[in-house]
Amino acid sequence: MIDVNYCYGLACEYTNGAAANLQDGLMLFGTTSGAVIINPENIQEINYLTRLRIKSVSCGDDDDKFKEQTYQMLHDGQLELPYSKRTFDLNFESINLRNQFDIVYQYQVGGGEWSQPNEQQYIRFTNLEPGHHQLLLRSVSRTCGAVLDEVQLTIHIQQPWWYSWWMKLVYFCLILLAFYGARRIYQLHTKYMRLVVNNPKLNASYQTTIQEEQTDTSVEEPKEEGSEFISKVTKLVIDNLSDTDFSIDRLCQEMAMSRTLFYIKLKTFTGKSPQDFIRVIRLERAAALLRSGRTVADVAAMTGFDNAKYFSTVFKKYFKVSPSKYTEKV
Repeated sequence: MIDVNYCYGLACEYTNGAAANLQDGLMLFGTTSGAVIINPENIQEINYLTRLRIKSVSCGDDDDKFKEQTYQMLHDGQLELPYSKRTFDLNFESINLRNQFDIVYQYQVGGGEWSQPNEQQYIRFTNLEPGHHQLLLRSVSRTCGAVLDEVQLTIHIQQPWWYSWWMKLVYFCLILLAFYGARRIYQLHTKYMRLVVNNPKLNASYQTTIQEEQTDTSVEEPKEEGSEFISKVTKLVIDNLSDTDFSIDRLCQEMAMSRTLFYIKLKTFTGKSPQDFIRVIRLERAAALLRSGRTVADVAAMTGFDNAKYFSTVFKKYFKVSPSKYTEKV
């Protein structure tokens, strides 16, 4: 049984359920404007075939070269479009002159749901995402839903230029350049600060500039602050005197200062670098221990020198006499 609305030329609306079998074997269908009598012997199955063909791609500003390229791609079942043409119409057709009014179309993208059957012979894609998309398109019979033909098309939308490999290389180079610039600025700043500390004239100029930029009523840094700072640093060095692993970084960490700031303050208050300051404290402590009768080896170990020979060299350079002869001279 088929829907008689399918019959070409019958523009009637048939009442649902208004059908009857007559005694002579004929069938009667009631309509809103009359009735239709059908002889079942003349009813034929829908067995026609038709080929579904994708005709073209339309992007709105297509030239002949683009049409030729897309024609070949559609023939191969692989459509590749640039990112700028990701909005387009896909045109198709399925021709059967006798049964043309019975043909409708459905499509499915990427394994999703099938669209509703529609007579429309094109699909409009708007801002299709970059990547691969699998399109299934089929023509079906309006009356019984039989699939007449089906085609498959792989659509590839290219990535935009700012996602291309060469732009990624540009981004990487820009990041490296930024890191390099930051590192150079840090190095130049550190170099300048050390130059200021080591050059009294520049140091005076630097201090004057700092004072001029302060908005509050600034005064010369009290001497008590310098004394407190030196006392705290000296105590930390003495408390870790025998620790050969005690480094400037640990000292800065204990003082809660960056290495650069600690260097500037210590150089300002003592005139010595952190390394020289620690060495002087250790040597002065070593001299006191030698005077108390300790051996050279014991004194070296107690003052953080893990090598007695190196201790003797440093001690002699500072006191102008070897540790073994220091007590005799004293």
